[in-house]
Amino acid sequence: MSVVLEKILVSNQDKASRTMLRYLLEIEGYAVEESSLLDDTCAMMQRTAFDLVLLDAAWDHSMMEQLLGRISQGEFGDALHLILVLPEQLPLETRAYYQQVAISHQIQRPFSPRDLVAMIRRCTHHGRSNLEQDLSALEVCFNEHQLTVTIDEKTIRFAKIEFDLFRYFFMHPNNIFSRKDLLNAIWGKGSEIEERTVDVHIRRLRRGLKPFQLDKQIQTVHGAGYRFAEAVVMAG
Repeated sequence: MSVVLEKILVSNQDKASRTMLRYLLEIEGYAVEESSLLDDTCAMMQRTAFDLVLLDAAWDHSMMEQLLGRISQGEFGDALHLILVLPEQLPLETRAYYQQVAISHQIQRPFSPRDLVAMIRRCTHHGRSNLEQDLSALEVCFNEHQLTVTIDEKTIRFAKIEFDLFRYFFMHPNNIFSRKDLLNAIWGKGSEIEERTVDVHIRRLRRGLKPFQLDKQIQTVHGAGYRFAEAVVMAG
Protein backbone atom coordinates (compact mmCIF):
# COMPACT_ATOMS: atom_id res chain seq x y z
CA MET A 1 0.00 0.00 0.00
CA SER A 2 1.28 3.47 -0.89
CA VAL A 3 0.73 6.40 1.43
CA VAL A 4 -0.58 9.57 -0.20
CA LEU A 5 0.22 12.64 1.86
CA GLU A 6 -1.46 15.42 -0.06
CA LYS A 7 -4.54 15.77 -2.27
CA ILE A 8 -4.62 18.39 -5.02
CA LEU A 9 -7.59 19.63 -7.05
CA VAL A 10 -6.75 20.93 -10.54
CA SER A 11 -9.47 23.35 -11.65
CA ASN A 12 -9.03 24.22 -15.32
CA GLN A 13 -11.30 24.46 -18.35
CA ASP A 14 -8.71 23.07 -20.75
CA LYS A 15 -8.54 19.27 -20.86
CA ALA A 16 -4.98 19.16 -22.22
CA SER A 17 -3.78 21.41 -19.39
CA ARG A 18 -5.52 19.25 -16.78
CA THR A 19 -4.00 16.08 -18.23
CA MET A 20 -0.51 17.57 -18.25
CA LEU A 21 -0.83 18.85 -14.68
CA ARG A 22 -2.21 15.52 -13.43
CA TYR A 23 0.71 13.63 -14.99
CA LEU A 24 3.25 16.06 -13.53
CA LEU A 25 1.78 16.01 -10.02
CA GLU A 26 1.16 12.27 -9.84
CA ILE A 27 4.81 11.65 -10.70
CA GLU A 28 5.64 13.84 -7.70
CA GLY A 29 3.48 11.62 -5.49
CA TYR A 30 0.32 13.70 -5.11
CA ALA A 31 -3.25 12.43 -5.36
CA VAL A 32 -4.93 14.51 -8.07
CA GLU A 33 -8.55 15.20 -8.95
CA GLU A 34 -9.76 17.37 -11.82
CA SER A 35 -12.57 19.84 -12.38
CA SER A 36 -13.58 21.41 -15.70
CA LEU A 37 -16.37 23.62 -14.31
CA LEU A 38 -16.17 26.21 -11.55
CA ASP A 39 -19.44 25.00 -9.99
CA ASP A 40 -17.99 21.50 -9.84
CA THR A 41 -14.85 22.93 -8.26
CA CYS A 42 -16.91 24.42 -5.43
CA ALA A 43 -18.87 21.20 -4.93
CA MET A 44 -15.70 19.10 -4.83
CA MET A 45 -14.07 21.47 -2.33
CA GLN A 46 -17.11 21.12 -0.07
CA ARG A 47 -17.07 17.34 -0.38
CA THR A 48 -13.32 16.66 -0.10
CA ALA A 49 -10.65 18.11 2.20
CA PHE A 50 -8.05 19.03 -0.41
CA ASP A 51 -4.63 20.16 0.74
CA LEU A 52 -4.22 22.44 -2.25
CA VAL A 53 -6.29 23.77 -5.15
CA LEU A 54 -4.58 24.75 -8.39
CA LEU A 55 -7.13 27.26 -9.65
CA ASP A 56 -7.01 28.64 -13.16
CA ALA A 57 -7.90 32.35 -13.26
CA ALA A 58 -9.45 32.22 -16.74
CA TRP A 59 -12.95 31.70 -15.36
CA ASP A 60 -15.71 34.32 -15.35
CA HIS A 61 -14.37 37.20 -13.24
CA SER A 62 -17.49 37.69 -11.10
CA MET A 63 -17.65 33.97 -10.31
CA MET A 64 -13.97 34.01 -9.40
CA GLU A 65 -14.54 36.92 -7.02
CA GLN A 66 -17.29 34.97 -5.26
CA LEU A 67 -15.19 31.82 -4.95
CA LEU A 68 -12.10 33.65 -3.70
CA GLY A 69 -14.26 35.42 -1.13
CA ARG A 70 -15.58 32.08 0.14
CA ILE A 71 -12.06 30.68 0.31
CA SER A 72 -10.73 33.70 2.22
CA GLN A 73 -13.59 33.35 4.72
CA GLY A 74 -12.49 29.79 5.47
CA GLU A 75 -15.59 28.12 4.05
CA PHE A 76 -13.51 25.22 2.73
CA GLY A 77 -11.26 24.89 5.77
CA ASP A 78 -8.42 26.91 7.20
CA ALA A 79 -5.80 24.38 6.07
CA LEU A 80 -6.60 24.75 2.36
CA HIS A 81 -3.76 26.11 0.21
CA LEU A 82 -4.50 27.90 -3.05
CA ILE A 83 -2.32 28.60 -6.06
CA LEU A 84 -3.87 30.93 -8.62
CA VAL A 85 -2.74 30.27 -12.20
CA LEU A 86 -2.82 33.54 -14.15
CA PRO A 87 -3.07 33.56 -17.96
CA GLU A 88 -0.30 35.12 -20.02
CA GLN A 89 -2.56 38.03 -20.98
CA LEU A 90 -4.83 39.71 -18.43
CA PRO A 91 -6.84 42.94 -18.63
CA LEU A 92 -5.22 45.62 -16.47
CA GLU A 93 -8.20 45.88 -14.10
CA THR A 94 -8.28 42.10 -13.62
CA ARG A 95 -4.53 42.01 -13.01
CA ALA A 96 -4.91 44.79 -10.43
CA TYR A 97 -7.67 42.84 -8.67
CA TYR A 98 -5.60 39.67 -8.37
CA GLN A 99 -2.67 41.67 -7.05
CA GLN A 100 -4.88 43.01 -4.28
CA VAL A 101 -6.60 39.81 -3.17
CA ALA A 102 -5.09 37.99 -0.21
CA ILE A 103 -3.62 35.08 -2.19
CA SER A 104 0.03 34.68 -1.44
CA HIS A 105 0.72 32.09 -4.16
CA GLN A 106 0.21 33.05 -7.79
CA ILE A 107 1.98 31.80 -10.91
CA GLN A 108 1.64 33.20 -14.41
CA ARG A 109 1.83 31.39 -17.71
CA PRO A 110 4.15 30.44 -19.24
CA PHE A 111 5.79 28.70 -16.29
CA SER A 112 8.13 25.74 -16.01
CA PRO A 113 6.96 22.49 -14.36
CA ARG A 114 9.88 22.78 -11.94
CA ASP A 115 8.72 26.24 -10.76
CA LEU A 116 5.17 25.00 -10.24
CA VAL A 117 6.26 21.91 -8.29
CA ALA A 118 8.57 24.03 -6.14
CA MET A 119 5.70 26.39 -5.31
CA ILE A 120 3.41 23.47 -4.43
CA ARG A 121 6.04 21.99 -2.15
CA ARG A 122 6.44 25.32 -0.38
CA CYS A 123 2.69 25.38 0.19
CA THR A 124 2.29 21.82 1.40
CA HIS A 125 5.77 21.13 2.85
CA HIS A 126 5.65 18.01 0.66
CA GLY A 127 8.45 15.51 0.81
CA ARG A 128 10.36 16.96 3.76
CA SER A 129 11.25 13.64 5.30
CA ASN A 130 14.39 13.05 7.34
CA LEU A 131 15.81 11.10 4.43
CA GLU A 132 15.38 13.93 1.98
CA GLN A 133 16.91 16.41 4.39
CA ASP A 134 19.90 14.11 4.92
CA LEU A 135 20.38 13.61 1.20
CA SER A 136 19.98 17.34 0.66
CA ALA A 137 22.94 17.80 2.99
CA LEU A 138 24.81 15.57 0.53
CA GLU A 139 23.84 17.99 -2.24
CA VAL A 140 21.41 15.85 -4.20
CA CYS A 141 20.26 17.39 -7.46
CA PHE A 142 17.69 16.00 -9.90
CA ASN A 143 17.98 17.55 -13.38
CA GLU A 144 14.78 16.61 -15.18
CA HIS A 145 15.89 18.16 -18.48
CA GLN A 146 19.16 16.23 -18.72
CA LEU A 147 17.84 13.23 -16.75
CA THR A 148 20.82 13.33 -14.41
CA VAL A 149 21.17 12.86 -10.66
CA THR A 150 24.08 14.46 -8.83
CA ILE A 151 25.09 13.41 -5.30
CA ASP A 152 28.26 14.71 -3.69
CA GLU A 153 29.54 16.09 -7.00
CA LYS A 154 29.11 12.72 -8.76
CA THR A 155 26.67 12.85 -11.68
CA ILE A 156 24.94 9.89 -13.32
CA ARG A 157 22.63 10.02 -16.33
CA PHE A 158 19.51 7.82 -16.23
CA ALA A 159 16.97 6.72 -18.78
CA LYS A 160 13.66 8.57 -18.40
CA ILE A 161 11.80 5.77 -16.60
CA GLU A 162 14.62 5.08 -14.15
CA PHE A 163 15.00 8.80 -13.45
CA ASP A 164 11.28 9.14 -12.66
CA LEU A 165 11.34 5.98 -10.54
CA PHE A 166 14.27 7.16 -8.43
CA ARG A 167 12.79 10.61 -7.90
CA TYR A 168 9.45 9.06 -6.91
CA PHE A 169 11.09 6.67 -4.42
CA PHE A 170 13.25 9.52 -3.12
CA MET A 171 10.15 11.58 -2.35
CA HIS A 172 8.52 8.69 -0.46
CA PRO A 173 11.15 6.96 1.72
CA ASN A 174 10.03 3.72 3.41
CA ASN A 175 6.65 3.71 1.63
CA ILE A 176 5.85 0.37 0.02
CA PHE A 177 4.58 0.56 -3.56
CA SER A 178 3.05 -2.32 -5.46
CA ARG A 179 3.83 -2.78 -9.15
CA LYS A 180 0.42 -1.30 -9.95
CA ASP A 181 1.14 1.75 -7.76
CA LEU A 182 4.35 2.36 -9.68
CA LEU A 183 2.70 1.80 -13.06
CA ASN A 184 0.06 4.41 -12.21
CA ALA A 185 2.61 6.90 -10.89
CA ILE A 186 5.25 6.57 -13.60
CA TRP A 187 3.46 5.34 -16.73
CA GLY A 188 0.05 6.83 -15.94
CA LYS A 189 -3.30 5.35 -14.98
CA GLY A 190 -4.80 3.15 -17.64
CA SER A 191 -1.40 2.17 -19.02
CA GLU A 192 -1.33 -1.15 -20.85
CA ILE A 193 2.23 -1.87 -19.71
CA GLU A 194 2.64 -5.29 -18.09
CA GLU A 195 3.22 -5.15 -14.33
CA ARG A 196 6.35 -7.30 -14.68
CA THR A 197 7.89 -4.50 -16.73
CA VAL A 198 8.33 -2.68 -13.41
CA ASP A 199 10.75 -5.40 -12.28
CA VAL A 200 12.95 -4.80 -15.34
CA HIS A 201 13.19 -1.07 -14.64
CA ILE A 202 13.83 -1.67 -10.94
CA ARG A 203 16.83 -3.81 -11.88
CA ARG A 204 18.08 -1.09 -14.21
CA LEU A 205 17.59 1.52 -11.50
CA ARG A 206 19.60 -0.53 -9.02
CA ARG A 207 22.44 -0.80 -11.53
CA GLY A 208 22.31 2.94 -12.08
CA LEU A 209 22.47 3.63 -8.33
CA LYS A 210 25.54 1.48 -7.69
CA PRO A 211 28.02 4.35 -8.24
CA PHE A 212 26.21 6.20 -5.41
CA GLN A 213 26.16 3.02 -3.26
CA LEU A 214 22.40 3.39 -3.07
CA ASP A 215 21.41 0.28 -5.02
CA LYS A 216 20.59 -1.66 -1.84
CA GLN A 217 18.17 1.08 -0.78
CA ILE A 218 15.71 -0.15 -3.42
CA GLN A 219 14.37 -3.12 -1.49
CA THR A 220 11.99 -5.85 -2.58
CA VAL A 221 9.15 -6.39 -0.10
CA HIS A 222 7.98 -9.90 -0.94
CA GLY A 223 4.28 -10.13 -1.64
CA ALA A 224 3.88 -6.34 -1.56
CA GLY A 225 6.23 -4.50 -3.91
CA TYR A 226 9.21 -2.19 -3.52
CA ARG A 227 10.41 0.55 -1.21
CA PHE A 228 13.29 2.99 -0.86
CA ALA A 229 14.70 2.15 2.58
CA GLU A 230 15.58 5.14 4.74
CA ALA A 231 17.44 3.42 7.60
CA VAL A 232 20.27 2.01 5.50
CA VAL A 233 21.00 5.37 3.91
CA MET A 234 21.10 7.10 7.26
CA ALA A 235 23.29 4.38 8.74
CA GLY A 236 25.76 4.71 5.88
